[in-house]
Order: sequence, then structure tokens, then C-alpha cells
Amino acid sequence: MVTTSVTSAGDGLDEYPDTQNLLAENPHVKFFNGRRGYVRTRITRQEMKVDFRSLSRVTEPYAPAYTSGSFVIEPGRPQLNPA
Repeated sequence: MVTTSVTSAGDGLDEYPDTQNLLAENPHVKFFNGRRGYVRTRITRQEMKVDFRSLSRVTEPYAPAYTSGSFVIEPGRPQLNPA
């Protein structure tokens, strides 16, 4: 499972101190990033590619966005594959 959040604690963090424990406890969660951002999706006949774009800071106007995670889903393979 991959989900997005509409809020975070201030600027947030890429990873919190307990992130690895939480991921280990829930094998359905494949990715975590504690910053604000958005999802960019490209769908073709060959694949669906999803890029999670995060903002380094929300407290600074025009702070740069970066790709914090990318995944691909291919026809016949209903699973997330790191891109």
C-alpha cells in the first residue's frame, strides 16, 4: 500500500526515528516520507510510473522539490517495483 498525506509536522523529515520499526511491523507499506509534497503519475501501455515529489521545506517560499521515491507497475505484475 502507498498513500499520501496532506499534512506533516512543519517541514517534516524524510524519515523519523521509528520509521524502520513501523515499516517492519507493516509489510503492506512500501514507502514512507514525512515531508509534504505530491504524486506525479505517468501511464503508458507498458507501465504506470509514480514519482513521489517532496518539498525540502514548507517554511521557505520556492523551496525545491525532489523525487523522494519512484515506483513502477507493469502489466501482468500487480506489485510495486522500485524504479
